[in-house]
Amino acid sequence: MSTMLELYRHRFGAGVKARGNGWNGPCPICGGEVGKSDRFMIWPDRERDLGYTCTENHIPGVFSCRRCGRTGDSIRYMMDMEGMSFREACAELGISDMPVRPRRRPAPLEPQVRAAWQPSVKEGPSERWQNYAAKLLAEAEAEIWNHPEALNWLARTASPDGSGRVPSSGFRRSRGTARTRHGCSSLAAS
Repeated sequence: MSTMLELYRHRFGAGVKARGNGWNGPCPICGGEVGKSDRFMIWPDRERDLGYTCTENHIPGVFSCRRCGRTGDSIRYMMDMEGMSFREACAELGISDMPVRPRRRPAPLEPQVRAAWQPSVKEGPSERWQNYAAKLLAEAEAEIWNHPEALNWLARTASPDGSGRVPSSGFRRSRGTARTRHGCSSLAAS
């Protein structure tokens, strides 16, 4: 069982100096000159700022680098600086009662086979809708004859032949003609 400080001192030897209640030296990640650098600090007895596992298992010690900003507890040190997995770091620190979770392998990806694109077939309006639309159109065409100002407007704008006759509009099942902006058939006589 090794502590964070033991692993750090083993790596940097005489370059690790005691400073107050901590130890300092070069950072294992961002470097620094052995014996001259004091950017990396370890406080082996500090019990605040610990992760959950270290707190629950009473493992003191935190580290911090003033240059690269890395900080953490003993487990984080062993994972980041020594390249251990979480379980290996816990085993190194003497934490043996870690819950065992089976590793799950992801399901193999099966190629998705898509059917060739087929346009969707849309049915026309129902017969009930067509009957209602025809009734509404007939009522509108009959009513417009009672409004001379509307007829004059139509004569100026929507009547392609100048007759003033209201052009047919609405759903046409049998004709395939295009409509103009005002609802007139594009095949109308000029």
